[in-house]
Amino acid sequence: MLAQALILSHFDYAIGAWYPSLIKKHKKALQVAQNKIVHFVLELGPGAHKGRHELDKMGIPCVEDRSPQLILHTMYDVFNSTAHIYLCNNLVCNRTRYITRHSNNSFQIPRTKGIYNKNNFSTFGAQLWNNLPNNIKTIPTKASFKKSIKEYLKQQAHSRENSKFIYY
Repeated sequence: MLAQALILSHFDYAIGAWYPSLIKKHKKALQVAQNKIVHFVLELGPGAHKGRHELDKMGIPCVEDRSPQLILHTMYDVFNSTAHIYLCNNLVCNRTRYITRHSNNSFQIPRTKGIYNKNNFSTFGAQLWNNLPNNIKTIPTKASFKKSIKEYLKQQAHSRENSKFIYY
């Protein structure tokens, strides 16, 4: 709990704004730092493996999976119009006269120019939200949404066999 409160909380601070646009070198450095925290907290021996199993023991996702989790928490607030006004004004929900599979449960992807603009919060958050299953998007309470997102992303992470940031 101490590591979560004093160290990992700094990882979470504004992660939705800066993580998607970081270069690979800095993403790797963040994962290495998290692995060192896991190593210390679980009192692993020198050279011990630090992977998904060890992160699950601590109850935390890897840095790569934590970023979408926190971004989706904010997107839930925007979708339900409980976020700050500037976020609600910058992200537009699809509203059409025709009922389609994604008509009322998704966001319009903002048009961007350049490589850095496609990783900004508005674009990345809208893409993450639009890729969620509809049953998760329509969960009525934020607490149950957070729990469902955590489980959904955990299942996706376990289905990926080789993560590029974990095993350093």
